[in-house]
Amino acid sequence: MDIQYVKKDMVDKKGRRASRYKELYDALDQIEPGGKAVEVTYNEGDLINSMRVAVYQYNKRYGVNIKSVNDLKEKKIFFFID
Repeated sequence: MDIQYVKKDMVDKKGRRASRYKELYDALDQIEPGGKAVEVTYNEGDLINSMRVAVYQYNKRYGVNIKSVNDLKEKKIFFFID
């Protein structure tokens, strides 16, 4: 076994999440303040938390403030910028 130390910036942090939420990230790139919201339909309750975490990380990375609202009856979540 060969163990080496590397700088953190050499490690690709996007890996799985970037591919899993690629469509969501692409949609978030399109929204503008006061414009249309992104509507996402989901099936699983734990998926909503994963999506929110992904969006909060997107906010931090790009310096935007995307908010979310959840509609439990319709199983939809909306992402928008005020």
